[in-house]
Amino acid sequence: MCKSENWFFRLFCSPRGEGTVAEVVMNSDFLAVLEFWEREKGISKDVLIAAVEESLVAAAKKAVGPARELRVSIDRKSGDIKALAKLVVSEKVLSKHDQISVFDA
Repeated sequence: MCKSENWFFRLFCSPRGEGTVAEVVMNSDFLAVLEFWEREKGISKDVLIAAVEESLVAAAKKAVGPARELRVSIDRKSGDIKALAKLVVSEKVLSKHDQISVFDA
């Protein structure tokens, strides 16, 4: 499980099991900020979440390179952030950003 207390770095982790207390607090804080902006600025929470998802995809592409069909989704109720990329299964991995070994797949 990712040990970082920063919700953005969970994007690059592969958590197993339930999140830590710090992760749950960060998620609720994140959702609270979105709800505040929705009330105060009149911007739909769905529009804000879509903007954050697009921003995280752009940041992830810069961090990990040109992954195939990289996408990010944010759960509207829990605030959980998931990053997914389509990878090619290969006997010999030449690019860790685009391929995954047969064993790991």
